[in-house]
Amino acid sequence: MIFSPLRQWIEIVKDINKRRKNVKLIKAIAKAGSHEIHVKSLISIKITAGNRLYFVDVNTTKDESKYLSITEIINIGGKKQEKHRIKIYQDNIQEIKKAIDFALINTGIIQGVVPISDKNSTRYENTYKKWQVEDELKLKKYYQQKKSIKELSQIFQRRAGAIRSRLRKLGLID
Repeated sequence: MIFSPLRQWIEIVKDINKRRKNVKLIKAIAKAGSHEIHVKSLISIKITAGNRLYFVDVNTTKDESKYLSITEIINIGGKKQEKHRIKIYQDNIQEIKKAIDFALINTGIIQGVVPISDKNSTRYENTYKKWQVEDELKLKKYYQQKKSIKELSQIFQRRAGAIRSRLRKLGLID
């Protein structure tokens, strides 16, 4: 699948600190003006997908800044290749990861995950699941004990709107 590299990338980002124990030091010296930049490779994964080759690398610079490098090499034919690389630095990684997750989930590329309608929304375990009779009884009991909507939302792992909607259906609020 063409997007399997992105799935692996997401897992790599989550596991960077776990994998640091197995650091393999590769010194690559690049000239940037008169300054030398020493790069340490923490992780390097090669993925083959048809005529494309992907490299997902997590590196650190001399000052220990981490960045993710994704390289795509496309074999055009014969010895001709096209090479594309993006580098995502540590301070930007969370925002880019959120954007990739949002795009993949909301377009259905990643299956089995409920789309998020709002990037700031909290995802609860029971979102969009059918209410069980036992849960309705508990909801009624807790609501009568004066638990707040926020507390009920946490208890039942559902959004506040779902709690209010169910309370309306049970005739407990207008």
